[in-house]
Amino acid sequence: MMIYYQLLTGEQYEKTDDYELAESFFTAAYQEAKKHLPAKHHKYYLLKQQNQRTFFDPIDRLAYFYLTIGNLKRAAQLFQESKVPRDDSFPSTAFTEFIRLWVWARIISKRINTTKRMLNLAWRNK
Repeated sequence: MMIYYQLLTGEQYEKTDDYELAESFFTAAYQEAKKHLPAKHHKYYLLKQQNQRTFFDPIDRLAYFYLTIGNLKRAAQLFQESKVPRDDSFPSTAFTEFIRLWVWARIISKRINTTKRMLNLAWRNK
């Protein structure tokens, strides 16, 4: 139950652009969830099944947070860390494949935007 509320609090701080506090709450939820990982092939939820929050969500939520602030290396590490236990509990790999593709799409879009800005600056300076 505490993990669920830490995630909600972290999300609220992220919405108000207080990234330090958001990171501390997401990290606390991540560390608490790591202590209580479920057994293989069991679907445990943090509060209720209707909320769709599993014990792997704190790991992924922290990774999404790092994506938001631009720490792509740490985000990729966390997504890789959650992949194996998530696949053990939820045999479908569609979600993890989606995450992998989403991370790469984000990296590529940042590079494309940087290239566009550089081309625009070069065109203006002519």
